[in-house]
Amino acid sequence: MLANEAPWILTVGSSSIDMNKRATAILGNKKEFDGESLPQPKDFTPNFLPSVYPGKNGNTYAARCYPGSLNSTEMKGKAVLCEGPDVRKGQIVKAIGGVASIFKNNEVQGYTMFDEAYVLPATVVSFGNGQAIKAYINSTPFPKTKIVFKGTILGVKSVPEVAFYSSRGPNLANPGILKPDIISTAHNILVTWPYSAENSTNSTSTSTSSTFFLIFGTLVYVLISVALQPY
Repeated sequence: MLANEAPWILTVGSSSIDMNKRATAILGNKKEFDGESLPQPKDFTPNFLPSVYPGKNGNTYAARCYPGSLNSTEMKGKAVLCEGPDVRKGQIVKAIGGVASIFKNNEVQGYTMFDEAYVLPATVVSFGNGQAIKAYINSTPFPKTKIVFKGTILGVKSVPEVAFYSSRGPNLANPGILKPDIISTAHNILVTWPYSAENSTNSTSTSTSSTFFLIFGTLVYVLISVALQPY
């Protein structure tokens, strides 16, 4: 619910567009789960990889792939399932010898996927799909997964979907007033980028190997609106 009273009357929500950068996780039991990833590596052979979920023994820090929580012997050469998508977690998995990452959305994130510049071949899956992948890995002694990168997919039928970070639901003061009032396509928007996407958190980087990036949030709507205004 949203606390939204005068003078802040109009609220703008961020919604998805009918395009995603598809990365599909295929399990050893032949079930497939579509996810998303900004990098679409051409040199990654989609073979089955031994897979591991670090939180299997109830270690919540390892489940989220936090620094210092992972055992390099157990992760080396494997596809690692991490709770919560984050580029930095991919860096941690890579540093200890993991060869691919599967990022499972947190429950609150639902079906809102973030296409970011992951350092390893990776896919981000919805909370529900992530739960299914986790159950599979925990149910067999030799789980295996492969990630197939399918490039840019257009015409996604489920749009528009309101992103989880845009408040969905009634006004806190008056539940009879639904919020947000309007939505704009402002999630995973392709933009030109002044520095390398691989160093997207470092504005001082001079590398320009990737000059496009995907950004999100209702500020994107504001920037696009301003850019389209006639002078």
